[in-house]
Amino acid sequence: MNTIISGVKEKFQSSDWKAYLMFLICAVLIVILSSTDSFLYAPWSRFDSAWFFMCGKALMNGMVPYVEFSDSKGPLLWFIYGFAYLIDHTSYVGVCVPTIVAYWTMMILAYKLSRLYVGRRPAAVIGLVMPVLYFNIIHLEVRAEDFCYPFVMCLLYVAVCYLHGKGQRRHSICAGISIGAMLLIKYSVAFMGGVALAVAFVVLALRKNWNKVIEVLLWTTVGCVGVMFPFVVYLAALGALDDMWREYVNNTMMTVGADEHQGAWKVYVDTLYALWEHSRKNIKIALWLIVCSLPICFKDRRLCFAPFISALTVAAAAMLHFHNYYLCPLITWAVFFMIFVFDLVKISDKMPKWCVAIVALCAIYFAPTTTLHFMKGFMLESSYRNSNNSWSKINRCIAEESDKPHPTMVYTGGEVGYGLWADALPGCKYWSSQEDATSEMKAEKDKEVRENKPDFIVAQNYGVLSFMPDVLEMGYVLCYSDGNVMIYKR
Repeated sequence: MNTIISGVKEKFQSSDWKAYLMFLICAVLIVILSSTDSFLYAPWSRFDSAWFFMCGKALMNGMVPYVEFSDSKGPLLWFIYGFAYLIDHTSYVGVCVPTIVAYWTMMILAYKLSRLYVGRRPAAVIGLVMPVLYFNIIHLEVRAEDFCYPFVMCLLYVAVCYLHGKGQRRHSICAGISIGAMLLIKYSVAFMGGVALAVAFVVLALRKNWNKVIEVLLWTTVGCVGVMFPFVVYLAALGALDDMWREYVNNTMMTVGADEHQGAWKVYVDTLYALWEHSRKNIKIALWLIVCSLPICFKDRRLCFAPFISALTVAAAAMLHFHNYYLCPLITWAVFFMIFVFDLVKISDKMPKWCVAIVALCAIYFAPTTTLHFMKGFMLESSYRNSNNSWSKINRCIAEESDKPHPTMVYTGGEVGYGLWADALPGCKYWSSQEDATSEMKAEKDKEVRENKPDFIVAQNYGVLSFMPDVLEMGYVLCYSDGNVMIYKR
């Protein structure tokens, strides 16, 4: 009995629960201070958060995805935001809960990956530093990529485990779940994150380790199919599978930074030119992150340059779009550089605890800097609701003018959260314009508006469609105008 108690006590003392608890505390504080969705920030100047929140809201109110409302993202992201909507209907504070879980998981996986190389305390420091990199390099607000970070880190961890000969069946299942989850959030990130596992798979094949090759292939497929199957059944039951493919795959490929009539090679060439002319900072970031993965390859030859090759491939895919957030998945590879630095200076578990505490405090302090600059400081909800901020006045106007519990809205441009306080829902399938929307999508929206389906039309100073000049003749009245935004009510 004493032996059992002693063994349990030793296992508890040697476990990583203290590091996990520290990561959780750090994740909570960083998200509260850094995420513009926290209660410390007024809900203005939203883009992706507002868009995804509207989709999650529509889902939770029984609207059929890809049929009654649409967007260029996957259904899992809408369930995440739908969960956030259930926490609070008229603010984005509920988004903080899944964001905290995402960053906490990412920190744990960074820690576990680092433990393959360095001691417990140095690995804890690496886990604490990762959110600082995510929030400071290119972060402006919570996007779909934020919920992909733990899955990308998981794939990297699983790849390294197999390259070190420590990979097991459960690792492949987790890799499959990660790929499936990212396919259901944003499939481009799934392809980029999956590169690490693909390179590891090739290395195992070159080593003729066929048992592991079969294990990775079989159980990754099982994990991927397992996580995607419930969504397939759900969409099939709604009769929306064909619509999902058309909207999430076909239309997304045509509306991301390209005219629908352009050829693929012209898009690539134009994007690379625009990137070089206007976003050289992004190129420098990409080069730094690629180089970050190189030192560990020289030290640990078992990796066979897998981190460097996968980082290079991810960067090549990311650079085909000049928006900076496409580099987000690549930041995960910086974990190798930190491992190399800690190993280089031979820092061990004898590191004083106060060193880890200082790093934690620095992480909490530095992570908000970029976001705070973007949002121009804090503004509490109570102050914002009565402010003269144009976003607040528009939200107030729609909430006051609405005579329904869920008024429907259509935007001439992108969704920015104007119907938040009115608990508004999408007014038609193409309720908000994706970037460079196709002519079919524009015509569909035009038709829906001419049939007087939406309760409100938000006409912004960009993306004006053909129905706007005669909107007053279609039974709508102007209820707000500030020169940049006009609100029409049916």
